This record gives sequence, structure tokens and C-alpha cells, in this order.
Amino acid sequence: MKTLSLSIFATLLFITAFCKPLPVKMKDVAVPSGFQKLSEAKGDLDKDGIAELVVVFNTPKKGEFGTERQLWIYKQKGADWKVWHKSIGPVLSSKHGGMMGDPFVSVKIIHGCIEVYHFGGDAEKWQYTHLYRYQHNNWYLIGVTIINSSCSKVENYDYNLSTGKIYVSIDKGNCIDDNKKNINANDENFTLIRKPESPLLMDGFNTGDNEVKLPGEHDSFYF
Repeated sequence: MKTLSLSIFATLLFITAFCKPLPVKMKDVAVPSGFQKLSEAKGDLDKDGIAELVVVFNTPKKGEFGTERQLWIYKQKGADWKVWHKSIGPVLSSKHGGMMGDPFVSVKIIHGCIEVYHFGGDAEKWQYTHLYRYQHNNWYLIGVTIINSSCSKVENYDYNLSTGKIYVSIDKGNCIDDNKKNINANDENFTLIRKPESPLLMDGFNTGDNEVKLPGEHDSFYF
């Protein structure tokens, strides 16, 4: 009896190890007519254990700042990718980067969030990292990191929109001395609270157009 039990157990182990269903080979996403795929990322966005697909497209629409972009989110259905959500605004147009040209750098899925990264500017450079998360049956902006840099200073703003907490770091330099650190400059680090009046949806959000005013001698920053 003991030998029979061991034999059954060994058979079950064999089935478990070697007879798992093969993963579904997903088809390529269908690119809409007139669109061009710019970038994509895969990862689980709704905590169901199944990867979604995020694609950034160039659209046929042209404007003052070049080619308009759209961000599409897909869910798996069998071997096909089915459109779950479309959004305009999270990805800047192709000429929005100033002298640096196209500002779009990457889209990623990190810890269940969509991360969109931009870089642009001229003498003063800027970097935008926006995090969007699916919650309460919609897509919301939950976090932003903004870096503004020039030879005179580097400003870093880390904004948690869920809590309203903003960590500000200002590293002052010296334009005259080949960007070397000015030992007489006073760096600044402080925290403040600026909670949005209402949660910010990904849909209709205009990247870089949203102002946060700072206290004292400081002006503001945009996200």
C-alpha cells in the first residue's frame, strides 16, 4: 500500500512538472490606420496576475508642437490584445522638448503603475516622471518627479499626489566656475503639503501645464 501511494505521488509530481499548460503566444497588437507604434511595456496593472500591454502611438494629428501622441492600454483575451483604455495627454507631442527635440523617452510598468518619462529644454533642462495607477475603476495620476537643471542650480520636486506631500531639494551651483559647486551657496531641502482639490485623472491631464506655488522667495514648479 505504501509503495502504491509513493507511486501515485511520483506520478502527480511528474504531471505537475511536465504537463503544465503552455503559455499563450500573444499576437502582435493591431496598429490603428495612420498610427505608428512608438513604444510599449507589459505588466500587471490591475492585480489579477495577468499582464496588460501599454502602447504609445504617434497619431496622424499634427499641431503647434508636432505629432500628437496617444497612450493605449490593452488586456489579454485569448491570444489577442483587446483595447481597454485610450488616453490623450500623458505623452507630450513630438516637438514639445524645445531645443532637445522629441521629449518622450520611455513608458514602463513599475509596481503596477504606468510610468511615463520625458526630457527636454534648452539652457535649462527639465525631466518629468509621471506615475498613473488604476484604482476606483479609473486611471489616476498618483506621483510626479520633476527635475529642473541649469548651471546655477538643480531643483528636484518629488510629489505624492495621494498624500499631497512634496519633497523639495534645491542644489545651488555656480555658472561662472564650470558648473562646479559654489561653496558659498546654501542648498535647500524642505517638505510641504499641497493636496490637489480633487484627484487628477489620466484622461485630460496636460503634462507640464499644472502649477504648484511654493512658499517664501520660491516661485513655483510645473508638472
